[in-house]
Order: sequence, then structure tokens, then C-alpha cells
Amino acid sequence: MIPPLTIIEAVAHWDAEAGLIDLGLDEARAARISKAQLEQAIAWWLTGSEVPATGGKAIGSDEIERLVAYHLAGTPVEQLLPALSAWEAARAERSITTGAEGALVVTIEIEALTRIYGLRLSESWSQGGEIEPLDSGEAVFKGGAPHGEWLWPRAIEPGERLSLRYRLRPLGGAGAKARAVVRGLISSALPRFSYSISGAEQAELLASPLELRGVRLIPRGKALELRVLGRGIMAFVLQVYDLSGRRVYASDWVYNGSITIGGDEARWANGVYLYLLKARGADGQEVQKLGKLVLLR
Repeated sequence: MIPPLTIIEAVAHWDAEAGLIDLGLDEARAARISKAQLEQAIAWWLTGSEVPATGGKAIGSDEIERLVAYHLAGTPVEQLLPALSAWEAARAERSITTGAEGALVVTIEIEALTRIYGLRLSESWSQGGEIEPLDSGEAVFKGGAPHGEWLWPRAIEPGERLSLRYRLRPLGGAGAKARAVVRGLISSALPRFSYSISGAEQAELLASPLELRGVRLIPRGKALELRVLGRGIMAFVLQVYDLSGRRVYASDWVYNGSITIGGDEARWANGVYLYLLKARGADGQEVQKLGKLVLLR
């Protein structure tokens, strides 16, 4: 039996034309990460999919940075990335304004001070909320509540400025006020750095009234994302049943807007399912809803 490959080995042996891992790729093709291989790796990273021949591994944030760097630098995957100075490689600053319906609009400005072989930005909020990109500045956006990541899979030149904006719709109860704190980083594998974003870090939110619209089911490769739709939701509990009445999934209280499940829990057959959803606002108000989900992979 062939032992599982590392993420980088699997991507380097991915045959983009055939759509499979080819361990017979000659050394010239397998030594470096091609554009087509990197594009496939980014797709796996965005969906959280298992990478073939790795024993069930998915691509994490650190690994996608390294894959971008290996491709852009043209470094053979069996070698270490070049050692480049990361001293003051870039700087980033955040500003926050209040938008419509209690939402916040966040702007981040980034300046490269040296050549950077791929850049990633991540943002997360202390209060739950839905991040909606407004202008991603040509970056690839990977969303989640209350977390977002932006990836520039290209070289950033010295003096180049990047800008992005996103909207945060907070979770919270009717008329509730909360102070949200944001933390963010810019990072790269070449040169290797991880810097905090300066500027505004806090904002006062006026949450929306509690409103529960339902659940959306989104296949993510072999995983499933269950996204709760509504406003003013601080936390929720979700149960899912098949049409025979057998419960196929049950969550604890969840304090963001979605659940992603994988493994045996996500191996549902195509068809119709029933759900029972209970949601709570910040003031303690609770509502519940019965509905249907349709799964078509």
C-alpha cells in the first residue's frame, strides 16, 4: 500500500487534464507547482474538500500560502522555499464605518514594502455575523461566519497598494447593543511573516430585530454546509430528519451563522429532509421553525 501523500506532494502530482493524482508523472512535471495545479488547490481550499491520496487531509491556510509561494517562486517541491527577510515586508490598516440596517463597512488598505510571493488576509469578529465582500481587490474570498479570508495568489510588488471592503451584518437580539472587536492578520509564506492589522479594532453595533427565515443546504465536496437565514440571531440549535422520521443530525447551540459537517454525518442520500430550527436573540427571545431541505449533489 502506498502511504498517504503530503498536501504539496499530492498537488504536485495532480494531473489537471485527467482530473486525478498521477504518481507516474515524470520529474519535470512533478517537481514544481503549475498554474493549473495551483488553481485546483485553491478550489479544494475554498470548499474544504479532501485532497485525493492524502488520507483525508484538507488544505489549510498555511498550506495554501506555501503552495502559492512554491508556484510563484518556481521552487521544486522537494526543496525548501528561499529564505527572504520578512522585516517590514508589508503594512495594513483598517477603518470601520456604520452602514445601513446596523451593518458595519470595513475597509483595509495594504502596502507592500518588498516583493511578496502571494498574500493572505484573515479577519474574525468577537460577535457573530455574516461577512459580505463588497470589493475584494482581485483577491479570492473564502467566507464563513464570523470569519473571512482573502488570498492574492500572485506576486505583490514593492510599493503596490491593495484595498478591500466588506460588510459585516451582526448577529444579535432586538434592539440589543454590543461592542464588536475585530482581529486580523496579513501573512505570506515567502517571505515568511504574519502581521497584525493596525487601525480601528472596535465598533458599537445596533443589532437587527430577531427574524428567522429558514435553513439553506450547500454541498461542499464531501461535506455539507447548513446555513441559517435570518436576522438578529445570536445562537441556534438545528435538528435534521429524513422522511421516515429518523434523525440524521443534531447540533448543540451554535454561535455563528452556519454549520459545516463532514465524515459519516454528511453522508446523506439525495432527497428531501425535514428540519427543526430553534433560534435565540441577545435579549433571550426564542423562536423556532419547521421546514424542508432538498439535497442534490
